[in-house]
Amino acid sequence: VNQVSIMMGTPANKDIFKSSGFDTAELDNAKPNDIVVIVDTDDESKVDEVNEQVDAELKGKGEEDDKSKKQDEASNWNRALELANNPNLALISIPGQYAAMEAENALKNNLNVFMFSDNVAKSDEVRLKQMAHEKGLLVMGPDCGTGIIHSLPLAFTNTVNEGDIGVIGASGTGIQEVTTIIDREGKGVTNAIGTGGRDLSTEVGAITMLDSIKALNADPKVKVITVISKPPAKEVEEKVLNLLRNIKKPVVTLFLGSKPTYTEENIYHA
Repeated sequence: VNQVSIMMGTPANKDIFKSSGFDTAELDNAKPNDIVVIVDTDDESKVDEVNEQVDAELKGKGEEDDKSKKQDEASNWNRALELANNPNLALISIPGQYAAMEAENALKNNLNVFMFSDNVAKSDEVRLKQMAHEKGLLVMGPDCGTGIIHSLPLAFTNTVNEGDIGVIGASGTGIQEVTTIIDREGKGVTNAIGTGGRDLSTEVGAITMLDSIKALNADPKVKVITVISKPPAKEVEEKVLNLLRNIKKPVVTLFLGSKPTYTEENIYHA
């Protein structure tokens, strides 16, 4: 087998398949809720072998195992909070049209919010982040794909060493790359806080990033702070830098698109 790729049959995923040379009639007929399995092989018998393994994985460990380990489920916030036993964070992964309402419910219950959901209106993002700021909480997202909170990986995240570096990123792939390089170099991460890609826009004003910097600065386990962002609005970037200039801990910044030629006291611009 030269290559196997398994993704849902969404239009975006189908475009990825086609750009890789896998344009077939079956792919054209795939619907967003279908699982598409592409096998590139010189031995057709391998296709059946791959399909058997995919089927086995989808079936899991069997119904009997599932029944013996069945978890309690909650259909309302009160029951969820009771089952979770004094939680402080809610991970929300539902269609965007409902995500803002549930994020607001989480904030009202004094929970930090990790919002994996996308397609949330920017006005809702600003409103929720301001509400979180006033309550001393964080809204990570929307469209926050990756995070590590007190060494616990959330959503789509690599498992990395625990350590004393804190990362804040308005770029999920940026967090992924930096944290895995840190791990490869033998160091570790205590927190990697995703803000969502729009946090450093003019409208949002880096609400989550600014509060995250203050949180990591106050965390005695964090010795170094790393700040990563897709190209930020210029005035918002300056607001973030002004806060970092008042941080005593060493800071590394990486704003995509900028080519810094200098460093500042305690701030290393990559």
